[in-house]
Amino acid sequence: AKQAIQVISNHLALGDTASLEGLVEREALSEIKTNLCFFSSEQRRMLAVDSQDIFFAFPYKVGIIMNDNERGEFS
Repeated sequence: AKQAIQVISNHLALGDTASLEGLVEREALSEIKTNLCFFSSEQRRMLAVDSQDIFFAFPYKVGIIMNDNERGEFS
């Protein structure tokens, strides 16, 4: 699970959705492609996860939660 999140998060950080084909569910990939364009390059860069960043692993659920501000922008 740690390696999977690292690989997928690094592809997301690069904006490389093509490499996610076959790694994530088709519906999830569609949602990712729709929403990733709203991220700034700095926000995408922050998606990259290094294995040293992972302290606990609960592989039954992986998600990314970001707060929207009043203007609908990610913070």
